[in-house]
Amino acid sequence: MWGGALAVAGTRPKFYVAVVMAPADAKAASTTSTTVGSKTDASASAFGADARAAIARREMATALQTQPLITSNPKEAKRLRLPLWSLDVGVTRFEQHFREGQIDLEVELQVSLSDVRGRIVSVHSKTVTLPVRRADYHPKLMPEFIADLALGATTGIADELVTHLGRHVARR
Repeated sequence: MWGGALAVAGTRPKFYVAVVMAPADAKAASTTSTTVGSKTDASASAFGADARAAIARREMATALQTQPLITSNPKEAKRLRLPLWSLDVGVTRFEQHFREGQIDLEVELQVSLSDVRGRIVSVHSKTVTLPVRRADYHPKLMPEFIADLALGATTGIADELVTHLGRHVARR
């Protein structure tokens, strides 16, 4: 009923969603781990939790722009009298696993949807892995790798959110 079925040109937005900073972003640094056998990799700290979270929020905002039933424009929301829904986007886990000839970068995104009163009405999470050849890996490329991972995670979550918002509003 909601989501893809109503994704028709000319459909006006039904939900005003703002992407905000999640409190979990501060905790993400403590859950970062990298292993090479039993050694840890110093490049894990080269790209910090704040930067990963900022990229994840940016990618989520981009994914929501493709949803015709969602607007992030406050002026449009005011004109249509849409209540605010807040999305807290956080990177809850980031890991690098080193294998022979390849590095697997793995990120888990968690998205909490809150109503206008600040009550969390749903939590969605998704884990995505990006295999990178060792020859192609460099810590300076980490922002690009994180963006690819975040894009993969946010695409599926955005569809789930539209469906969940539709169900939640229909129950009221």
